[in-house]
Amino acid sequence: MLPMLVAALGFWLMAIFDGSAGTYRTVGQTYRDMVKENQVQEMASAVAEFHRETGAYPADLNALVTTAGKEHLRSSMDAWQGYARSGTLNDGVWRYTRTALFMRNPTDGLSSTDYLAINTCGTGAATTASSWCGQMSSKWYREESRQDFNRQISQQRARMSMLLQKLASHYNAVQALPDRNFSGGALGASSITRVSALVNYLGAANNCTGTFVYMNSVPIECQDMFDIWGGPIGYQFVSNKRVILVSESPLVNAGGQAVRVAAELDLTGL
Repeated sequence: MLPMLVAALGFWLMAIFDGSAGTYRTVGQTYRDMVKENQVQEMASAVAEFHRETGAYPADLNALVTTAGKEHLRSSMDAWQGYARSGTLNDGVWRYTRTALFMRNPTDGLSSTDYLAINTCGTGAATTASSWCGQMSSKWYREESRQDFNRQISQQRARMSMLLQKLASHYNAVQALPDRNFSGGALGASSITRVSALVNYLGAANNCTGTFVYMNSVPIECQDMFDIWGGPIGYQFVSNKRVILVSESPLVNAGGQAVRVAAELDLTGL
């Protein structure tokens, strides 16, 4: 009887230890998955930030983590991470680029090339497909430059609207829109002059500071002279009751033309 009791107790203890080991393995795997997910999220945020700062995506992750101010990202790099940047893609509306960042599963045997060829929401590889999604069981992130195009255009138009309001205030005071260059000469009908030239600012967007005054009444700030991409804003004087602000963005449509952003103030009916 005693030997049977001892054996039963032994099996019971083994079951407890096996169960504990399984629990520890599960907890350990969950923790590792969380770490990998956090690494992908941190690197993905940095890729997006890099694009906002430079207008382009990093060529590879090494280029990202060696960028000034982003050296701390080295701790988020992992041997199982992968990254790819496409060439120029065309969706029939825009020309754009895509990046894919992912964390491979060490047990699936996939190389980075194999992983990028998998597409769970379309056909084709990450760098060529019209739409791409990573492997469902993995941690992945996709960013496309076209995602932000409409916001950028709306933001620039909003900035132009602020300048148009200032021009309208000038009109309310003198019953005419500003029609002179910096030297006091008349602007020709339908002529286009850089706003910066109207106040004789000769510098670039990245070192512009302060407020300038146009025709002794219109306050001109740096955001009135330069668009959100750093390019010049043009002042098209059509008549003393109609003007158009215009800038040429770095965004390119499907046909290969740079997208122009314009805002008009037409007081002809007044």
